[in-house]
Amino acid sequence: METLLQALAQYMGEIPMFPLPQIVFFPHTILPLHIFEPRYRQMIRDMRDQGLPIVMGNVKPGQVVDAQGRPEVFPVAGVGFMTKCEELPDGRFLVELDGLARVEILEEHDTQKLYRLVKVALRPDEDDDPTQAQERLETLQVLVMSLGQQNERVGGYLQQLLRKAPTPSAAADSIAAAIVSDPSVRQSLLEETSVLKRLDVVVSRMAELLALAARADKGTPLN
Repeated sequence: METLLQALAQYMGEIPMFPLPQIVFFPHTILPLHIFEPRYRQMIRDMRDQGLPIVMGNVKPGQVVDAQGRPEVFPVAGVGFMTKCEELPDGRFLVELDGLARVEILEEHDTQKLYRLVKVALRPDEDDDPTQAQERLETLQVLVMSLGQQNERVGGYLQQLLRKAPTPSAAADSIAAAIVSDPSVRQSLLEETSVLKRLDVVVSRMAELLALAARADKGTPLN
């Protein structure tokens, strides 16, 4: 049976791109979208009918545009396939994307399509020490369990994400998507190919959340 990565390889030279500001699409995550612009309705129909993947381009801040007047995106993006597609009576779509991999946008094509098409290359994880990665993951698991004692709902959700993550890389991405809100930090994590470094950032952020939860439990204002 063909894997999703094998399926993606068929389209690396020409993939639809959806540019949105402050949207960082991590592998191993689900991204819900509400599609209403005509050009992106066309894109969703093509994806649905042809089984195409999609690149979610994070638009650079500051209204930067290229020579064709298109908003510029960061060169590293997330790519995935559509797993849910609901067309509403007025032509809008409710979709869900399943994050598959990091990619580098190599070039953009001229096209007659209403939407943008790009050529990409995969950005695989570095060959970090698996023992160290496992140690970081275990530290993260302890912190998540501790957070669950302070906030059962949030801790339970994060524990569920960890249980579903098949690798330390997947754990780092899924937890980062859940707890890191700063768009610039999220983009830097997407660009980072070292699993160890991504886990370090996530562990540090989780420790901060645990400290905040402990303060809130003692009645201390969170400021």
